[in-house]
Amino acid sequence: MSNSEPIHNVFDALGLEDAEETIAKCDLAVCIFRIGEERKLTDAALAEIVGCLPERMALLHATEVDDFSIEELSRYLVALGQNVRITVEPTRESEAHFCVAS
Repeated sequence: MSNSEPIHNVFDALGLEDAEETIAKCDLAVCIFRIGEERKLTDAALAEIVGCLPERMALLHATEVDDFSIEELSRYLVALGQNVRITVEPTRESEAHFCVAS
């Protein structure tokens, strides 16, 4: 990547092996907290709704996404009344990627 190319994934730019998964988890966390803000919920109230301990929600709020699976974050979103859809499409192997669209 040259210096003039835009950075699309900071984790990839840092050379992290699981960069796409990490950015997807961050995107899911952003969705969770955006819903919380829209509903004026505290982290504790969010935790109660999604069925986790308040400490776990605080950990997510501190962006410790490595401690969460995409499945767990998806369950949180479903508990918040959101549809979560995973789409699998054929593509060239070199173009395959993982992303979250909200």
